[in-house]
Amino acid sequence: VAPGSSHGYDEARQQLVVVAAAPYGAGEQAFISYGGASNGSLLLGGGFALRRNRFDAVEVTLTAKCDARRWLLLMMLAPEAPPPSQEEPPNFEYLQAPDQEQLRDGPKPFVTRHLLTAANPLPPALLAYVRAERLSDVELEAYEKKAKAAGTPLWEALRSPAPLDAALDLAALAALRRVLADKLDAYPTTAEQDEAFLDKAEPDAGAAHETAPLPAEAAAARREATREEDEAT
Repeated sequence: VAPGSSHGYDEARQQLVVVAAAPYGAGEQAFISYGGASNGSLLLGGGFALRRNRFDAVEVTLTAKCDARRWLLLMMLAPEAPPPSQEEPPNFEYLQAPDQEQLRDGPKPFVTRHLLTAANPLPPALLAYVRAERLSDVELEAYEKKAKAAGTPLWEALRSPAPLDAALDLAALAALRRVLADKLDAYPTTAEQDEAFLDKAEPDAGAAHETAPLPAEAAAARREATREEDEAT
């Protein structure tokens, strides 16, 4: 069953609808796909986690202060939307983006979600938003003048893989490292303990997929978070 092909949310009926991906006979076992879900999503939504999950990722949520001056910059830092895919989950999402009318009452939170994977441990959008979040008003004004003199919008400079400024990148990566370190510290067990548990766990021979309880998700997420922290370092 192709990921994401067997079910979807019906807005009109406000229901999750599962459809047959093949002609099934009476009494025949039917299969669905959970789509491109990380182990955390599978554990919360399905009660299981996969030992090997090519869609596994670490979710990082960033909150930045947004005022009328920073609004356009934060909106333009978003990556271009990829073609719709049933297999790959989006690696970037706005969770809370105030409009200009809401900013008349003062600064509001601007919240974005980023997925970090083994293939893409430091997404450009994540680095760009962390860079922007670390800019003071004085620094923002200075960088805007530099970008204008160079004929390049500031958001393009912030999205560049090349460091905009060594001190700024050090501050941004240090902040990101603290976020990832906090995620690692939140786990009640070590990666070695999780791996040892999984080595002892025996999969259910009758199950349609190899599953494991909570430590599987913790081990996979810890491995990813450790990789992201090393990358940030």
